[in-house]
Amino acid sequence: MLLGKNIIESDITFSEFASEWLDDRKSSLKLATIYNLGSTIDIANRYFAKVKMKDITPYEYQQFINDYAQKVKYSTLKTRHHIIKSIFNYAVKFNIILNNPTLEAELPKITSMKKDVTDLYLTKEELQDFLCFVKYKRYGGPTDFFYPLCVTLAYTGMRIGEACALTWEDIDFNKKTIFIHSSLFAKNYTFYKKQDTPKNESSIRHIIIGETLATVLQDWKKLQLRLRLKNGGLANKVDKEDYVFTKFTRSNNGKRKEIVVIPNAVRNIFDYMNKKGTYPKHMHAHILRHTHVS
Repeated sequence: MLLGKNIIESDITFSEFASEWLDDRKSSLKLATIYNLGSTIDIANRYFAKVKMKDITPYEYQQFINDYAQKVKYSTLKTRHHIIKSIFNYAVKFNIILNNPTLEAELPKITSMKKDVTDLYLTKEELQDFLCFVKYKRYGGPTDFFYPLCVTLAYTGMRIGEACALTWEDIDFNKKTIFIHSSLFAKNYTFYKKQDTPKNESSIRHIIIGETLATVLQDWKKLQLRLRLKNGGLANKVDKEDYVFTKFTRSNNGKRKEIVVIPNAVRNIFDYMNKKGTYPKHMHAHILRHTHVS
């Protein structure tokens, strides 16, 4: 008896309970958050999937933390730990277990190399050099979108998911504005979805753009239309949305299909660039966001 309540611990396993915990939250969460929570559960399942919730001890959880800490950054470890702790708190709340074994866990401090602040953004000169570089460099496959996308990221500071979700209706060339109100979540080209809102409500905004970006986007729109006509017109357009950034790729039947550019496709180009050392500085999409702020 505890505070007048009967506590009857359940035989439910961690995997079963974590799945129920996530299902209880899905209706109020964005896809990216659901994916992140699911990834954390998958990691914990490698250690505790078939173990009963009531049988997981503080010592066993600490061993999990110590092992996982060797593979990730401290910020990642802290985030994963917070999510798993929430799962166990939920179990305590509904009397599935008596105590939360994660409460006393100690997160090992992970020593990381300090980054030079200049590695986090580009100077004006570096930005112009980089944009000139990507304008005339191809990376194999359909990458015509990459230059206008990079210019958009650098000149607006928007997130990559927000840029990929843009449609031509969101851009007003007369008023020189871009309306950001959604984000594209994608695991891969089999599963992607345009979400109604970006990262949070404060991310919904109008951005004023300059003549440089407006010209680049207008030129890209003309090229996109020429490529669309060249590749079979609207009949071969996969998405109903008129996305700003699309690419044309060959499908299984040999025909060219016009598909939206998902964030993974952009990251893959940056990864390829860094792996091959084609550009002297380590590049990623977020460095362009940092550059805009700086």
